This record gives sequence, C-alpha cells and structure tokens, in this order.
Amino acid sequence: MIHVPLGLMGFIIASLTTWILLRWVPRHRSVTSFKNDDDTEAKHYPKKQDWEKQNPEKQSRPSSLQATLILITSILALTLIPHPPRTAPSIVDLSELQWSTLIQTQPIALNPYEQKFFANYPGVTTQKQRFQFQGLTGSVVLVTSPTWQAHHAPELCLTAFGYHIDHMIGKALTPALTGRWLTLDNGQKTSTYWFQSATRTTDDFFVRFWGEVFRQDSTWTLVSIVFDQPYRSDEPPVQSFLTLVHDALAQIQPVGEPS
Repeated sequence: MIHVPLGLMGFIIASLTTWILLRWVPRHRSVTSFKNDDDTEAKHYPKKQDWEKQNPEKQSRPSSLQATLILITSILALTLIPHPPRTAPSIVDLSELQWSTLIQTQPIALNPYEQKFFANYPGVTTQKQRFQFQGLTGSVVLVTSPTWQAHHAPELCLTAFGYHIDHMIGKALTPALTGRWLTLDNGQKTSTYWFQSATRTTDDFFVRFWGEVFRQDSTWTLVSIVFDQPYRSDEPPVQSFLTLVHDALAQIQPVGEPS
C-alpha cells in the first residue's frame, strides 16, 4: 500500500527535476563541415558566437554547471533543517495487560505465519484471546509495536482469513475512542479495530504511520475485534466492552518510562 505510491512519487519527482535542469541547459547548434568536389573551403553552420549574438536573450540562462551547484546547495540546505531528537522507542509488554474481571478470556495461539511474521520485528508483543462479556462473544487480537512495519490495515487481514467485508466506516465508537466499524459476511458478523498510542486513538493506518515518522508517538497497539454476532456500535454492552479494552491498554506502563 505504501511502497508503490512512494515509488511513483519518487519517479515523478526525479523526472520533473531532470526536466527542469534540462530547461536551463543552453542549446547549441551542431557545427558540421563538408567540401565540394573542387575541394573548396568548407562551409559551416553558424558558430556559437554568431548564434549568441543573434539570440542575446538565451545567454541569460544559467549553465548546466550552475544548475548542478544550485541543486547540490539545495540538498545540503535541507540537511541543515533541525529535526526532533530521536529517542529509543518505549516497549509495551502485553503480558502485563490486566483484563477486567467482567470479561472472560481464553488465550488463542498465533498461527505459524503470524509467529514468523512478528518474530522479524524486535519489541513487538502480541496477544490473541477469545472473550465473553454480557452476552457478547468473539475474538480480539492485540499487536503492540514500535515500528509501523509490524502493523497493517486490519481489513486486509480479515479478507485474507476469508471474511467478506460488506461495509466499513470510521466513527467515534465511544466518547474516548475513534475506530472503524465493519459489517462482515452479509451482515452475519461485525468487527471493529483501532490503533492506540499513549496519547490518542485512530482508525487510519496512515495517521499511525505519520505519527511514527514525525516522532509524535513511539509505540502503537493495533486492536482488532471480531464479534460472532451482528451488533450495533451504540449498543450498551458493545460500548462497555470497547471502553474496558481501551482503558486496560491505557493502564500498561511502557518499559523504560518512569512510573
């Protein structure tokens, strides 16, 4: 989702830069000579000096060397722009998550593909649970990561696991929680997800991505929930369950940060 657009943007920028630089390069007519059968003196096309006299406005264009120097200077100037200091990302250990006593949970093991994928990224912790809460049943997956590469847009994962997405919308799930609400399998199931950091929640993967790029939030947790039955997001049990999950994550103290 990110690699292809970035590649296209890089290609377009490089092409535009090259085109602009070529517009600054002076145009010279090639000089050729030939002799007639009588070996008379060679005839020439107009020389550069004559061409410049006939086209004085062209002489104001900077040379290719000047254009190169301007480009190098601009790149060096960009390196002098101050950046926020890079700090070591805090690590959130999901084993310390304390579920509410109102929620009954049962651990689910990650499948081999998930285990192999998350093992590639240091500092990533995961948890998958079956849950029961006030008549609600389903599964919840939590993935805490200091890098966006271990996260993804959950609707892609749901599709990969065989779910059909009927409808999806971003909304305020609770007063303190912004997420995305999905209807699955012709209305037979519902799902929701969000990304949660120490300061905010979002349903947009790109907000999570740019939050890391601009060093606003070092660690995020992906929360993906699938309910076994169709529900509305405004139903009281759903509201209570989502609030409990959100608050439980907010209580975890990142490793390396003062308590």
